[in-house]
This record gives sequence, structure tokens and C-alpha cells, in this order.
Amino acid sequence: MFTENNHYQLHTARQNELEATAEEYRLRSSVKKAGRNALRKRVGTKLISLGEKIAQQPKQEAKLAFSARQ
Repeated sequence: MFTENNHYQLHTARQNELEATAEEYRLRSSVKKAGRNALRKRVGTKLISLGEKIAQQPKQEAKLAFSARQ
């Protein structure tokens, strides 16, 4: 029923979900430990990183990468 490609896509999607959940947990725990300034710095760093990726990747791939993180 599923081809290898579909299995890989499902695996990749699930892995992205798990990574997003883990990142959210790390952000929440860092706020509890270090406060709001640490969170602002961390989110700022992530946004800069995302901006660099968007600048380096073709437009289509960047949209897909950004939507997978939401």
C-alpha cells in the first residue's frame, strides 16, 4: 500500500513534529530557569538562523522549511 517514498515522508514529518515539540519544551524550560531576556536572545538567534537559511535556499524550499516548523 505505501511505497518506500511515502514511508520516508511520513517518517520525516513525524521527526519534524518531535523536534518541534522538543524545541518548544527547551524554550519553556529555559524561560523558567533564566527568565525572559534569555528567551528573547534565543528566539532572536533562531530567527537570524532562519533568515540565513531563507537567503541561501531557493524560495520554494524555504517556504516548506518554515511551514514545517509551525
